[in-house]
Amino acid sequence: MSLPKKGSRVITVSDVAYRWRVRHKPTYCQGNGWTPMTFAVELAEKPGNVAGRT
Repeated sequence: MSLPKKGSRVITVSDVAYRWRVRHKPTYCQGNGWTPMTFAVELAEKPGNVAGRT
């Protein structure tokens, strides 16, 4: 599974490009600030290996 290019952004860290995206619609708890937001990250050059984080 890879990130869709629409809605994702590119960030470069130490000359390595990553594509990241925050969940489009937060959950009720995330919207109230009770839990952290969820995002997904993948290498921009090798799409398909997504790592999700909170």
